[in-house]
Amino acid sequence: MLRARASNPAVSFALFLAPLGCGDDTVPADEAGVATGSETDDEVGETESSTESETESETTETETETSTETETETTETTETETTETDTTGGNAEWTLPDCAAPGAPGIAWSADGGFTIVPTALPHVAPVSYTFGLATLHAPNAMVMHAGNHFYRSEDAGCTWEDLGTVAALPASAPLDLVVGPDDTVYGWSNNMEGLVRWQGETIEVLPGPAGAQVYAVAVDPDAPNHLRIGLSGGKLQDSFDQGESWAKVGVTAPGGFSTSYELAFDPTNIDRAIVGFIQSGWWVTDDGGDTWTQSAVETPAPDQAINGFNVEFAPDGSGVVYAQGLEVQLQDSPKRIYRSEDSGYTFVPVVTATPELTLTNGTRMWIHPGDPDRLRAAFGTCIMGIGTSLYDYDHGAGEVTTSHSPYGGFNAMVASPADPDFVYIGLEGSGNMNGPECPF
Repeated sequence: MLRARASNPAVSFALFLAPLGCGDDTVPADEAGVATGSETDDEVGETESSTESETESETTETETETSTETETETTETTETETTETDTTGGNAEWTLPDCAAPGAPGIAWSADGGFTIVPTALPHVAPVSYTFGLATLHAPNAMVMHAGNHFYRSEDAGCTWEDLGTVAALPASAPLDLVVGPDDTVYGWSNNMEGLVRWQGETIEVLPGPAGAQVYAVAVDPDAPNHLRIGLSGGKLQDSFDQGESWAKVGVTAPGGFSTSYELAFDPTNIDRAIVGFIQSGWWVTDDGGDTWTQSAVETPAPDQAINGFNVEFAPDGSGVVYAQGLEVQLQDSPKRIYRSEDSGYTFVPVVTATPELTLTNGTRMWIHPGDPDRLRAAFGTCIMGIGTSLYDYDHGAGEVTTSHSPYGGFNAMVASPADPDFVYIGLEGSGNMNGPECPF
């Protein structure tokens, strides 16, 4: 059931496409813009892509990890037991899809972490459309997706999808990020818009959210499914204990001065931990639900270097590893970099710098491997001049970036299968090609 002021008719599709391969290239650290210490003489990529969701948070997408242990010192489990609140690993009942390709528009999958792409054969529901909202549920083989403003649900690991239609009211009619609660209630939001979406089974509702506030991120308490925390523009936090029906302020506003905030992210393993990025002042982190905030210490080439703090991604395993992307605004050419933290965001060091061969925009989408926080993927894509999408796989242990290329307009979401962390589902950006998802030229 779709609940809103109005509803548009649903569009249903079927068909499949055989796998499409793409090449990859592993580049040594000194050639790929992998930073050591505080080097500054890497060249900056000048090509940038802009969509209305360019600076969206990498919201915390709930992933799960396969558990192989059957005994611990205090408990015994069987192969079929699962934990409802496990958002970092696997569900032993999940399986990989038993079909040739995904059966909905706006999605692809890859058995090798994104290097070899198997796209849908279906056209996008609009000439240019986006799939930011893509998530696996705790229920075996259940998935949800928001693609081209349509809501989709799958019960067979992505082979077939039920099109639940569209909802005319904002933010449901804009590109949505999704987060899944421990009871499989799904919440959606569109970066910098008011309101949120609550999705339970086939019932989709638009909720007003905090009055007059632009939403940056939504988190669900892994121990209390009715408890939500919402991150708002300017580094403000609010709580709901009734699944988003009502809201109350929590903590204090992050002290980013009078500067503009970019994005906010929650630690998926700790609802009290959040990081927000600001123009000029980098990132601020809280571990106590916003009662106190601490400015992140960032290793930079010059003391007191001003940084525009863009998007942030927490490792889903609770290891304390965080990646953030920023721009050092006072240096020549204003280099863009990816930074890494091993203490939940209190300190950052640069690990990747943009080059002509490695393009970073103001908020490039990033995803951390659910089983290995030393593996980070980022993507840049556009169909302008038929460029397609480059996927960058950063291996922190090796200090290398491996790049692959595919002929699509962009990767806006990436979610690992609970059955295999290297099998990923990918949200494809619409290309304007009505014959399939590839760029039309």
